[in-house]
Amino acid sequence: MFRTIYEAAKPKLQFFWFCHAGAGSASLVRAARGLSGPLSLHVASLPGREHRFRDGLNLSLDELVDQLAAELRAQIRGPYHLIGHSFGSLLSYLLAQKMIAAGVPPLSLTVMTLAAPDRVDRNPRTAHLTNEEFLDYLDHRFGSVPRALRTNPEAIALFLPIVRYDLQLLESYVHQPTPPLPIPILALAGSEDRAVSPEAMRQWERFTSESFELQTIPGGHFFPTENVDPIIQRAIGSFQQGPS
Repeated sequence: MFRTIYEAAKPKLQFFWFCHAGAGSASLVRAARGLSGPLSLHVASLPGREHRFRDGLNLSLDELVDQLAAELRAQIRGPYHLIGHSFGSLLSYLLAQKMIAAGVPPLSLTVMTLAAPDRVDRNPRTAHLTNEEFLDYLDHRFGSVPRALRTNPEAIALFLPIVRYDLQLLESYVHQPTPPLPIPILALAGSEDRAVSPEAMRQWERFTSESFELQTIPGGHFFPTENVDPIIQRAIGSFQQGPS
């Protein structure tokens, strides 16, 4: 369920990255070529894409998180970080809770381009939208639909069900108040993000009892796919600073 896209000969830190809705490790491979240092980067592969192409899109959010948690525990070799982008931020937050409860906490959690968990239910509902309406929604909210895709029925048939599935998992989340995470949280916002403002990202501060930092990065909702190494370096810095 995780694909390793960078690994040093003797990694001292592991990073587990959870992508935005509809995406997999392929979205990060090019940017990850700039990585260096004693670390490894593992990217979650969710149902319906890459080596899980034939998997059905029928797991609930709880079932998916349970699967990811079991695989994550099997992959951990030492100190590690969790990094989430958009929908992946919710997955990484829920996994942080599980790993902390299991006694194997991450060093830190980095979240990007998603409102805090208790505000996720304010996102627009999309299940009722037609394909055309759904594409319009994606393009308007995230700026993510190339013109070439909209004129390619085969590509749409492959792409839309996966994105719909991920967003419906996100929309199914019901927040239950829990104690703040006892690990640092780094929140990264895109300066031009149409969907989530830096002010909304600041609400993640309420979800940690340790240090919190908000940084704004040039770019829109998908700035993380071009900034893998800088994001990892910021994640390292977030736990080295210690409690605020």
